[in-house]
Amino acid sequence: MLGARSPHISALGRNWHLGCLVCAGCHRPIGDRGGVPFCEREGRLYHLDCHRAKFHPKCDVCGDYCPEEAHRRIVWSEVAFWRQRFCPHHIHDGTPRCASCERLRPHAQADTWAELEDGRQVCLPCLGTITTDTRDAQPLWHNVLSFYVGMGMPLPVVPPMMLVDSGALNEAEGQETRGKGRGAGPVFHVRGLTLTEEYSLIRSILRIPGGNPFAIQREAVRVGPTHCEVTGILVLYGLPRLLTGSILAHECMHAWLRMSGCSSHQHLPEQVEEGLCQLMAYLWLEGQQAQTGFQDEYEERLAAFFAHQIRSDTSAIYGDGFRLAHEAFQAQGLPAVLAHVQRLGAFPPA
Repeated sequence: MLGARSPHISALGRNWHLGCLVCAGCHRPIGDRGGVPFCEREGRLYHLDCHRAKFHPKCDVCGDYCPEEAHRRIVWSEVAFWRQRFCPHHIHDGTPRCASCERLRPHAQADTWAELEDGRQVCLPCLGTITTDTRDAQPLWHNVLSFYVGMGMPLPVVPPMMLVDSGALNEAEGQETRGKGRGAGPVFHVRGLTLTEEYSLIRSILRIPGGNPFAIQREAVRVGPTHCEVTGILVLYGLPRLLTGSILAHECMHAWLRMSGCSSHQHLPEQVEEGLCQLMAYLWLEGQQAQTGFQDEYEERLAAFFAHQIRSDTSAIYGDGFRLAHEAFQAQGLPAVLAHVQRLGAFPPA
């Protein structure tokens, strides 16, 4: 029985003997620490440090508790798909991010990640799945080409495919998009590129009447419909097999559109073209998931991650373009979508 002068603690609307009110975390009496504050959560009491240890999230990068703002509000950033939670400042403090799965490198794993020659870092799980060079990628390239055949879209001419480093890819991207107003965004985001040459105008030399007999002028003469030749497909080396394959499927669509004559830069809106390319990358990934031909469980998770990246892209050109293409594909099927795009340069109405 609790006497009027007995040492006690008041909590939950009642008075307790010091030894009777126990922490739900460590199961030791709340009063065993000489007046240390405690807190309540869902009708249970905890020492403050026990409550923090049990409920306060820790950073998956540095291992510290995630920081608190005013009113004890806990804040963190997150790579949502992988549920990797970390202190917000790690986004800007130079913490490396895996070039494949986009997770941040935990401090405890500093010695286990690999650094490629161009400075990209790859986590150990992704490292076991990467495609290292052009020869290594040939079976994957043939897989993607077979996928296009199965979709009723064989490439009329199969261009050469090469894996290159980021410097070569960025340089080629700059040359390919110069003056065309196109491209995949900042060059450091480029992972794949379709190289093309277009022919439609020839500069004819005409002599200016009268005056100097050697005075000439140049006149552009259209020699026929624009002809486009795909000279190669480049993909960044050192990416996981599934990411490399989805990039190849994306770039193959650029090649197919150019070879089919409906992808001149003046005719097909960028959102339509990139949306179709993302759709083909997504369908290829879905096909890989359906075949269940993964090396291990982690590669299966990577396939789901890369598909998630396509679905959740918030950009107007790639993200909205994919969603418009996918909606049209689900409503009408791929042949009808492609026929409408070839005829009108736009997605069919839903």
